[in-house]
Amino acid sequence: MGGEVTADAYPDFDILDPAVVNGTVVEASAGTGKTFSVAAFVARTIALNDDIRISNFLVTTFTRNAAAELRDRVRRRLVSLERQVRAGTAREDDPLAVSLVSLGGEGMADRLARALREFDTATISTIHSVCARILTMAGLPAVGEGDEADLARIIAEVVNDAVVEESMNGVEIDSSRLASVVEKRLGSPLAVLEYEPYKKDTVKGKKEVLNAALEHLLEVVEQCVARVRERTELEPTFDDMLRRAAELVADASQVALTSALRQRFRIAVIDEAQDTDKLQWAIFRHIFDPDSTTHTLLAVGDPKQAIYRFRGADVEAYLSVRRDDRRLTLRKNWRSDSDLLVALNHLFEGWTFGEGIDYVAVTARDGAAGSAVSGTKPLRIIDLGAVGNKNRIVGPTARRVHEILETVTITKDGATKKVTPGDICVLVTSRGTGAAVESALRGLGISAVSSGTENVMKGEMAVAFGRLFRAMDEPYDASLVRLAAATPFFGVDLADAGMLTEERINDIQRTVTDWARTLRSKGVAAVGARLRGDVEVAARIVSGDNGERRETDFAHVLELLHDGTGGSGSTPAAVLDIMADLTAREDQAETVARRVESDREAVRIMTVHAAKGLEFPVVVVADLWKMRKTGRGANAYNRPRADDPSQKELVIDAGWVGGRESGAAKAGRQQEEADETLRLFYVALTRARHHVSLLVADPKEKGDKGGPRVTAGLNDPARFAAVSEVVETVGASQIRIFPRYSHSSGDGGDLGLAPFSGSVDQTYRRMSFTGITKKREGRGDVPADDDERSGAGHHDDDEQIITMRSGYADDSVDLGVPEMPFARLAGGTYFGKVMHKVYERVDFRAHDLEAEVARVVDAVVNGALLRNHRDEIVRGVTLSLRTPLGARFGLTELSSIEKNDRLNELGFEIGLAPVVAGVTVSDIGTVLRDALVGAGRGDDILMPYAGELASSAFDIPLIGLMNGSIDTLLRVDHDGQKVLWVTDWKSNRLDEDGMENVIHGYVRERMCSEMEHHHYPLQALIYGAAVHRYVRSRGSDIDIAGLAYFFIRGMVGQETPADGAGHRNGVFVWEAPDGLWARLSDVMSGVRP
Repeated sequence: MGGEVTADAYPDFDILDPAVVNGTVVEASAGTGKTFSVAAFVARTIALNDDIRISNFLVTTFTRNAAAELRDRVRRRLVSLERQVRAGTAREDDPLAVSLVSLGGEGMADRLARALREFDTATISTIHSVCARILTMAGLPAVGEGDEADLARIIAEVVNDAVVEESMNGVEIDSSRLASVVEKRLGSPLAVLEYEPYKKDTVKGKKEVLNAALEHLLEVVEQCVARVRERTELEPTFDDMLRRAAELVADASQVALTSALRQRFRIAVIDEAQDTDKLQWAIFRHIFDPDSTTHTLLAVGDPKQAIYRFRGADVEAYLSVRRDDRRLTLRKNWRSDSDLLVALNHLFEGWTFGEGIDYVAVTARDGAAGSAVSGTKPLRIIDLGAVGNKNRIVGPTARRVHEILETVTITKDGATKKVTPGDICVLVTSRGTGAAVESALRGLGISAVSSGTENVMKGEMAVAFGRLFRAMDEPYDASLVRLAAATPFFGVDLADAGMLTEERINDIQRTVTDWARTLRSKGVAAVGARLRGDVEVAARIVSGDNGERRETDFAHVLELLHDGTGGSGSTPAAVLDIMADLTAREDQAETVARRVESDREAVRIMTVHAAKGLEFPVVVVADLWKMRKTGRGANAYNRPRADDPSQKELVIDAGWVGGRESGAAKAGRQQEEADETLRLFYVALTRARHHVSLLVADPKEKGDKGGPRVTAGLNDPARFAAVSEVVETVGASQIRIFPRYSHSSGDGGDLGLAPFSGSVDQTYRRMSFTGITKKREGRGDVPADDDERSGAGHHDDDEQIITMRSGYADDSVDLGVPEMPFARLAGGTYFGKVMHKVYERVDFRAHDLEAEVARVVDAVVNGALLRNHRDEIVRGVTLSLRTPLGARFGLTELSSIEKNDRLNELGFEIGLAPVVAGVTVSDIGTVLRDALVGAGRGDDILMPYAGELASSAFDIPLIGLMNGSIDTLLRVDHDGQKVLWVTDWKSNRLDEDGMENVIHGYVRERMCSEMEHHHYPLQALIYGAAVHRYVRSRGSDIDIAGLAYFFIRGMVGQETPADGAGHRNGVFVWEAPDGLWARLSDVMSGVRP
């Protein structure tokens, strides 16, 4: 992990000649362009290698936001290079483009353009998304609904059961401690679970008894872990996905899976590699053998910025794979002024941030300013004296911000301006400090906004929503209605809520009940729309000094609840459960951390964790920087392995559950937390471009439990004597005081909107089958760019949640078959969505199929509307899976299809033609019609629909991106040849009055009529084209045979009738003519028929 070699000795990573081999690590400091280098490496590799496609890259990073940014960076780099290389001229400030242009050749531009066309096939995502892909390829559940809060609830339930069981045997266990160890064990399956044994007898024989009790505790922990995993099997958590993916790629029997992964991915780039853990590295190293010469794994990171230990990141995992002979670095800082870098290099000289993590001095970029600031030196250290309480740093922090605004200027590109509030970021380590600083700044007349300092679910608007949903849940409870009244939604003061008249309470009850109906039928977003549409409610939300904060939180909470309910109708009780789960998440979790409430000129206040990866002109760092933390939960730490001291293993102290805390574990944890505090300090000081103000406080002589400070000695002027021209140390009393701040943003004239005399042409949109069909139906309120990937509807029957419409066959009409369990169950989208979930999760090949179906139905079908039909649903699903599919499938049943031959919920985005191509949906119809005629199938059952689709009624432009989600893609062996079928589950009820029997409603012609009515053939054509691009992008020539739509009500097992051509009732099978999918893909790209 570094040995005798100093960090300064490693060669630089040169993007013009990367010298990357398998296992290379690029370790670089803050601001040196790591993400830029990753994007450039990907683009250069593609440009220079004809046999490497964008789909051959596996690029991962730590968070969804980071993955989105990295994906955007790579795409923009490809666009820029393609334009410059094709033009044959490169910008002087782009050395990679200059290098590629000098090599010449159209081939490079074509390869870059190809990568842009195929960019949808790129895997640039979080490690959890990669694990989901691995699980999907293996036919296992990959996208569950389990999250952190669900897991916490399950752990609590399992632990509670275990504690009760043990107490019945006379063993008392602390439930909170057991839960803590179980949670840590679930997140670290490779860790060693142990206890510190008793070595001395206080009473003869006592030692053996005590150690046996501790040994039993280990068994209890492992039993709890196993039970939790059983509970999350169908809805895997992130930890489950990691563990299962690691087990799969390590399984010697999964040769086909690992071969497929290695064939697909030839180059892996792990960004933010310091934030990985040992399990993630196990996955990478099984896919990318460290000794492979045909595959390349490149890790990019900075262990000095490893600050996510509390989220399970383990910097030791990164250090364990770092090899000195494959280690490169980046030394040039592209962020900060050279004088500020001189100051920071001096401050951090000789620092270590954990074993094997040394500070490496960086140099300024070419042409960087010495210092762009005037009125202060690049680094100012403010000595607060002895301070033991964080509240004491709030006032000096606010005054220093005020002083900067009044006295400091920044010169850029020859222009000098005063520092404005928007130039400043105050970094804190706790939400309490951030809130106090925000309040103090506003007291000085300085606008301030916060982000990443608090869980939005603990704020005012979340409390208001909680009261509203509780009142919706029990609208006749007057006390709950009074609490709902005391929210911005009704505007009653809490003090007056108890004095509301009965008439006023009744009014509020009626409103709440009305909103509850909207919630149940249309979902959270619809409730939010009604609240926003009420002028008085909207006015109350945005009124007062905290109006922007409330408005931002209002939108954030609605978004979280909308996502949590899947965008569909929900009960108030279910929404309250989701709110409880979200509230339980850590404040700095990406999804719930409060967002900046305004883009106006305001000082930003952020936690250091939230600011990682960001930069600001001026940074004020406000914390006491205590080294000793009052950590909660089980102790875990890394220690050298007995069999290989150069490697470390994570150890979890399970003895702590029984009151036997390991001294080694406690000390190890404290050391690792102290090291991380050092790294957090490094991250804070490296966010600034021009200036850092650092508040430094000494510990109080008595009563200070924080131990030594990270900043110890930094307030000594002698410490910076050698760099005094760029560093100054002052006392808190030397911060100047000014009158209330008044920021002028212009000449004081009236503001207005600039006139616009041009026109707007929409040349890009996101489209979906759902949006197209609604546009075709004349739904002017619905654009063709509806997003379908959320699974917002499956087009079963109609858009009503439950429909009991008339017109179906009378109950007296014979079924026509021995049994038909689904025959008369209510129709509607709710039934359709539930059944989709059931079919996605059932193992078709289970030995006891009916028991397997029952297990899934019991887990999924829990709504009151369907619970009473549990037995019919179990039997109906079982029969449908045992129905011979007919036509080309012959006697093949769904129950004979293996998990790895079935891909559920395949989401896609495919590029469409530019607007100038003039491609419309009707061109899809023309392609279908011409393909059928060319194949001699003028009498094909879909020919009439092809004519309708080719008509002017479908002259809807196809531009931008087409998105969707394919229910199930099946791979089936027909006469020794593997082919793909695009399939969908349909719960539509097709029987009608006048039919001789119910099963007759599901004959081929009747199913075709229903498909045409809902435009399912158009859906299938779009999906088939997407699959065509998907398989071709992976170099496969597997054929897409056609479509198979399963009308599950008519699939009744072996007794399912068939027509003379072998087509079974309930199974609509249609084979595509040769060349159809390629022609459809072409027309969507702009090649019109």
